Amino acid sequence: TAVARRPKPGAPARVVCMGSLNLQKGADLILELARLNQMNGQRFEFHFLGNRPPDFAPEKYGGIYHGSYARDGLQVMLERIAPSYSLLAPVCEETFSFTLSESWASGLPVFASDRGALSERISTHGGGWLFDPEDAGRFFSGMVKVLDCPREWDRQSDLVQKIPLAGLEQECRSLKAYFDRVLAEGDSS
Repeated sequence: TAVARRPKPGAPARVVCMGSLNLQKGADLILELARLNQMNGQRFEFHFLGNRPPDFAPEKYGGIYHGSYARDGLQVMLERIAPSYSLLAPVCEETFSFTLSESWASGLPVFASDRGALSERISTHGGGWLFDPEDAGRFFSGMVKVLDCPREWDRQSDLVQKIPLAGLEQECRSLKAYFDRVLAEGDSS
């Protein structure tokens, strides 16, 4: 169910960060983006859903932490938040990213790290913008540039609606088949 809301001119755009909010998933980068946002006029309103380590405190930069979530309750939480974007900022390469699928299934275009599966899937289908996770300043300025061009949101949001998404069970089967193939290739070496 699509929950994405077009950003309102003059109001901070709501950005949701979902999943594990740890170092590998870009917790330091996300906090730096929130700090830059606070220093640059609060162009975004950051919302956080998921498990977090004790030292992950986005509230000090104006972020809103909603707690952890169960997969079957995610849509209700997102409907309440009414975000315009999702943010996925891992600093390590990912092999698939269920959170990217959850974002797209909710109609959300994604600000994402230009790494691994995120890069491959967004480059293939659209549905978001890719930024270097090693340069928070450029990542943030890229987000602002997107926000300042409403047609970009329209274009990527339209693409999100066209992205073929399998259900969770099918995605798990596909991922298992991929790893089985990789392991089989490793055995034949």
